[in-house]
Amino acid sequence: MDKSDKRQQSSDTVLPGSRVGTTRTAKKPTRKRATAGGNARGGAGRVKYPKHSILSCIRIPQAIIDQNAGEACTDREGAGYAKTGWTGDLAVEISSALKYGLLERPSAGHIKPTDLARKIVRPHDPKDKLNALRQAAMNAPVISEVYTKYRSENLPDTEFLVNTLVDSFNVPREQVGEFIEVFTTTLKEAELLEQLSNGKLRVLDVSSPADTSTQAGEDQIKKLSKGLTVAADDTCFVMMPFVNPVGGYYDSSISLQSRKPS
Repeated sequence: MDKSDKRQQSSDTVLPGSRVGTTRTAKKPTRKRATAGGNARGGAGRVKYPKHSILSCIRIPQAIIDQNAGEACTDREGAGYAKTGWTGDLAVEISSALKYGLLERPSAGHIKPTDLARKIVRPHDPKDKLNALRQAAMNAPVISEVYTKYRSENLPDTEFLVNTLVDSFNVPREQVGEFIEVFTTTLKEAELLEQLSNGKLRVLDVSSPADTSTQAGEDQIKKLSKGLTVAADDTCFVMMPFVNPVGGYYDSSISLQSRKPS
């Protein structure tokens, strides 16, 4: 065996503990990218406002009241009482009902209708349902905040409303259309939105929704005149009573005028 064969043999010799073959490069761990929408339950949890109007998410609370005497049950059982199969959309619907205060969670994984839901589906008084709808609207995150901003005012044109919702209330721009639909429908259901003759929508003022069952609460619902507009050059008059001596002067003047023969 010549020297070249010895060198080839030594290069082919495998030492104990060594590995044969090509060197493998370690793979970098990959991270799963979260989708923008997420799954139905996760997406509903990240959105602050309800994704349904009040009457659009009352069916499960009503079904539990009708079919289970209003007792606590699991989410899937609640869907069964409503005679609908379990889907991700049902999870979002339950999330909306929770945000309005129509459902509560007495324990993890269980839901139960609230007294507010009972007043809507089984009112004992003509005012019960309306008062409960208004209270539910005030319970809803973002919806109640936007209502507070615009109460006693007309809703602005769509362009300005969209910009306000995005900049001041952090509603994602891609979800603004959905929010406006839910917001206006909810206020109409609670009779908190008025259609004016000029096509504008006016938000009615309920200063204390919880007190609307009283006469004082009724008076807090201020329907400002339909279509009323006030220009910068309009003149306003304020009439108020006066005490003596001014009040006495006007009283005596009116009395003398009434005594003059015709």
